[in-house]
Order: sequence, then C-alpha cells, then structure tokens
Amino acid sequence: MLVKEQNKFLSDIAKLIEFVQATKLWEITSGEFFRTDVQAWINALPFDSKLTAHDTNGVARQYENRVGGVGVRKSIHCDRLAADFNFFYNGVIVNDKEALKPFGEFWEKLDPHNRWGGNFTKRDDPYHFERIV
Repeated sequence: MLVKEQNKFLSDIAKLIEFVQATKLWEITSGEFFRTDVQAWINALPFDSKLTAHDTNGVARQYENRVGGVGVRKSIHCDRLAADFNFFYNGVIVNDKEALKPFGEFWEKLDPHNRWGGNFTKRDDPYHFERIV
C-alpha cells in the first residue's frame, strides 16, 4: 500500500515540476524529500536543544536543533510522502505564499489526497507538498 502511494506521489510531483517549468519565468529546486526519524525528532525540539542519538554505525552523535521546534516528531517526510521545494522567479527565491498559490492549487487539483502546506491552518508552509493516506 505505501509503495503504491509513494509511486502516485512521485508521479504527481513530476507533474508539479513540469507545471512550474512550463511557466518559463519560474524555476524549482528540491529541498527536503526524505527525513529520518532522528531528524524529525531534532526538528521537533525547542531551539538550541541537544539530542544524543546513535548513527547507522552505532556511534553516539550529538545533534543540535537550530530550527526552533517547528517540525513534528512523526513527519510525513519519514514516509517519503512529502517534499519541500525552493521556488525562484527570475532567479530570485520567492517566500510569498500568495505568489506560490497557483502551484499549491494545481497540486491539490491533481488528487484529493494531495495537500499543499500553504493551506495549513497552524503554520503556513508554502514550500511543502504532501500526500495524505
């Protein structure tokens, strides 16, 4: 089931990228696609918190969160069903939710399971595109 959803998600991501590139004025680069459980934990910690965890070789590592607790402990990125992108207009990165809204609307129209972070109620995340299963 998860593999089928991941496949559909990537298919829709390809359509989103093609849609953005077709504008000729916009460019899109990848941000975060996959997040490990450890990184999700770190992102959920308060700013400048420290976490000790073991890496893949069993070595204890000290991790520090510089994001400020904006993440969630069980991120959909961990299931490979979310992606963050960087959007550029005429070579300049765009941080404006309203400017990115046409891409979010396109994304959500592709499939009823697709959700754009610009429509989140708790915190806007206009760079975030996900698939809810």
